Amino acid sequence: MFCNDLREKYEEKIILKGVDAETMNILLDYTYTSKMLITKQNVQKVLEAASLFQFLRMVDACASFLTEALQPDNCVGILRLADAHSLHSLKQQVQNYIIQNFTQVLSYEEFLELPADVLCSTLKSDDLYVTEEAQVFETVMNWVRYKESERFPLLPSVLENVRLPLLDPWYFVETVEADQLIRQCPDVFPLLQEARMYHLSGNEVSKNGRLLLLLLNASAQKSHGKEHYYEAEKEIITERTKPRMHEFQSEVFMIIGGCTKDEKFVAEVTCLDPLRRSRLEVAKLPITEQETENENKKWVEFACITLKNEVYIS
Repeated sequence: MFCNDLREKYEEKIILKGVDAETMNILLDYTYTSKMLITKQNVQKVLEAASLFQFLRMVDACASFLTEALQPDNCVGILRLADAHSLHSLKQQVQNYIIQNFTQVLSYEEFLELPADVLCSTLKSDDLYVTEEAQVFETVMNWVRYKESERFPLLPSVLENVRLPLLDPWYFVETVEADQLIRQCPDVFPLLQEARMYHLSGNEVSKNGRLLLLLLNASAQKSHGKEHYYEAEKEIITERTKPRMHEFQSEVFMIIGGCTKDEKFVAEVTCLDPLRRSRLEVAKLPITEQETENENKKWVEFACITLKNEVYIS
């Protein structure tokens, strides 16, 4: 403003709008002393002024203060502030906080003010801290109804982040399909159909927990002169059939690979939950297209290890 060839350079008096006297005094003190006192009462005004005048160290200090002050009742406001001033690191930290404290944040109406893009990225996370997927569905519907006329067109894109196949089938029929907004939105029907097909295939919610690993090589397993085969059925696999990390956990079996009765390679990785009598195909083995097309190469070997609650295959 003053160093470049702008109008203000030649004026004797310049009116600075948007900065009150108290905040300006804090900036002037910092200019001469490199010290300032940040409080809950002044942090927003100091951040806005520091951003306006490009006091980058002050901006960083305010961002650090806000990160330490995150609470369920103020995180949405801090998120909007970070977004307004392009503080990407602070914005990411606030989003992570919301993901990790999702159920507490939901209890405050301010959550309903979240922008659509932030809400979608939050609900999409595998680490979203919920105990059941019904909480996520109800969150979406409450968010849409908060500004229904404005947000109803966004329902399909937001609902994509709800893992409808993992809902209890009775809840899906009685609550989801019966919802009037859902029934009035044809664009969500493919998502409903995906959940229906998943439920009709006999799958139920399967939670990842401690792993009991069962590895079947991609060849016939011989035992006492008999051959045992694993034959995979076609399963529905999308991002919406993958359980979230923090849902109720249980001990499961992981069946990796195998072969069919025709001695063909099986690339599926299946999770079996004996307690719930459920089965879920969770991944595909890292087999190349060339190996898939090569009919002569029937057997492929993989290495497999477990670490905490993860299975790694190569």
